[in-house]
Amino acid sequence: AADAGEVERAIEHVQAALEIYRTLQDQNGEAMALTNLANLQQAQGDWTAAKAVYMAALTIYEEQDNIHGEAQVMGNLGLLGLNQGEPETAIAYFRRDLTLAIETGNLHSQAETLNNLAIAYRRLGRIADALVSYEGSLTLKRELRDRHGELLTLINLCRLHATQGNIAAFEEAWMEALSVAQ
Repeated sequence: AADAGEVERAIEHVQAALEIYRTLQDQNGEAMALTNLANLQQAQGDWTAAKAVYMAALTIYEEQDNIHGEAQVMGNLGLLGLNQGEPETAIAYFRRDLTLAIETGNLHSQAETLNNLAIAYRRLGRIADALVSYEGSLTLKRELRDRHGELLTLINLCRLHATQGNIAAFEEAWMEALSVAQ
């Protein structure tokens, strides 16, 4: 993990890059720098500042019709919602992220977003929705031959089944996870 001094230096570098992009009137570069700045602010726990900066980046991406940038910011806003203990807010952002990922055909982003949606649903106690999202993520990760992602999703499924006391489903997911890990 980076120490506070390293994060501060990174913020200084991103702010310098941001000024360069603004001077060059490079709006996509500006939005990218804003997103990076917000990521660093979120890592520091400065969630209010991070949200404002993400929203500034989102505005630029929307004006530029940069769907990939919009999706990235939506996912980051969803993660911010999870960090703030606001799973309902996270779900709204993750749903928009998923819609954009589907529009662009980005299967990797779809798989990650489904996994994030499942986490938010689980926090709300919406177990059926969490299961559907985990299963969707798992299917895509298998299609992508993303064994590491598949393993992580199987572990998340194990956790969900364990917290629900569903030992048979836990054991099934655990055996699948062990198989993938080998």
